[in-house]
Amino acid sequence: MNSKHLAVVVVGLLIICIVQGSLSMQNTANKRRQEAEKQRSAVNQTQSQLSRSTTQLNDFKKNSAYLVEYLQKWQSYFNEVDSAQRAELNISLRIKEDNLVSLSQRYEMVTLKGNATVPRALRAYLTFEDNYARVLNWIGRVEQQLPTMRIMSLQLSKGTAANDLRAVIMLDQPLAAASAK
Repeated sequence: MNSKHLAVVVVGLLIICIVQGSLSMQNTANKRRQEAEKQRSAVNQTQSQLSRSTTQLNDFKKNSAYLVEYLQKWQSYFNEVDSAQRAELNISLRIKEDNLVSLSQRYEMVTLKGNATVPRALRAYLTFEDNYARVLNWIGRVEQQLPTMRIMSLQLSKGTAANDLRAVIMLDQPLAAASAK
């Protein structure tokens, strides 16, 4: 083989190497473009999802603003009664302050089903026999001073004296989940 043949073979091998290298680089570039396109698509999808979620969050905030305001108004009343002992003491002090004749007082904890925010309540069973006006005024003041308390049952009947009223009352003082101990 002479030098011309050898030069043709070397040039041919160089051309084959250059073509192979070009094809390899083109394949690598195509793979990178596909990966970039997938990443761009994922970013676009995530951005649209973020946009939808932000819109939904803003709608929830707007639609629940009055509920949050309502909760903030009542939260202080629930925080005042942070335990069953405090609730019992509040009721007993109100009775003592008005010098009502209390025939019986009994307290027990009850579980309120289906309410995660207010899972428990202190239930008070009270029996009074005193002046008609004093008993009714006491009930009104308790509702005003302890707005979270509920009168679950109220039975009124004639007392032993002419102007007396016998009241059998069942009160529930809800204890919020954060304060229930």
